[in-house]
Amino acid sequence: AASDVYKRQVLMGDSNAAMYGCALKVIAEELRIKLHVLGVPAGDPLPDSELYQDSLFFLDHEKPEITILVGAWAGRTESDVLKRLETALSQILGRSQHIILITQPPVLPEYASREGIRKFGRRPIFEDLGVAKLRKERNEFLLSQRGERVHVLDIESLFVEASGEIRFTDARGRQLF
Repeated sequence: AASDVYKRQVLMGDSNAAMYGCALKVIAEELRIKLHVLGVPAGDPLPDSELYQDSLFFLDHEKPEITILVGAWAGRTESDVLKRLETALSQILGRSQHIILITQPPVLPEYASREGIRKFGRRPIFEDLGVAKLRKERNEFLLSQRGERVHVLDIESLFVEASGEIRFTDARGRQLF
């Protein structure tokens, strides 16, 4: 049956993957999908890292239909991050039928932390312009990778108002961060 096609999935990445892992596990259980979460906070999910090599080993063993790759792309400072991401996509496609990339949501400034809100009060929150520029460039790169087997979930509109202000809750009042 068509509903049985994508029963094995892997979510891999850094702290962003770990963040999505809990919600995706609940959805996967409801849909009777086997989901493995390989998200490691502060991990490097790209080639030339131990986490990446371990993840590839797992993909070789599990042979998932879908691999979801997510990361804090704007937080990566190495100059070859886009080349490493291209290499990862190529290598993952050799081990998975499809890849789903998730764009990175806005990066909250320090004053948006609990401590910052206690200290400065609640006010409109805007992403640092330099961080926003880099994040958007990296997200555009992810979007440019769309293809027959590479799918991209662009989540920016869920987190950012037209004014650039960062949302903390969705239309139903659920916390986004």
